[in-house]
Amino acid sequence: MGGGVATPALIAAVADCGGSGMVPGGEATVDAAREVLRETQWRTGRPIGLHLHLTPRSRATPAGLGRPAAPVSDPGILSAYRTALLPDAGALRTHLPLPSRDHDAELADKVQLAIDERLPYVSFTFGVPAAGIVDALHDAGVAVLVKVTAAAEAAAAAAGGADLLIAQGPKAGGSSAIFDP
Repeated sequence: MGGGVATPALIAAVADCGGSGMVPGGEATVDAAREVLRETQWRTGRPIGLHLHLTPRSRATPAGLGRPAAPVSDPGILSAYRTALLPDAGALRTHLPLPSRDHDAELADKVQLAIDERLPYVSFTFGVPAAGIVDALHDAGVAVLVKVTAAAEAAAAAAGGADLLIAQGPKAGGSSAIFDP
């Protein structure tokens, strides 16, 4: 649910069929997420939520699950990584954007979007959201859903305040929500 195929029409159709329609906010800017959210709300009167990705700085560090990976913010490292990917991007005829966004600042704005829009739930992947995020959502009446891939992750998510766990298997559409890669 980082983006891609989850269009407002598809999200609304899932919600209309009784599923949990989710706006893909993981890799979207807050403005893009807001636009998809509003168009989806126009298409359906059913509840829809927002799906977000956590970064090492925006998630809790549950004991026993290892330490979160250090945030990669060094421009040299990011530039070298992008350069290494350029041949593959060229072969696939796709563009690699320059890394320039502060995903943690955008996460705070996306959480605020969910609160302002009075969404019934927000889901998270790649860890348990930090206590401040969980508290802000709970204070606004927003349920917190967390994707988990193992029993230890489920225990950590429950201890961290998750209202619902989304169990994800190893063949989860090519992307796993594992906490500690």
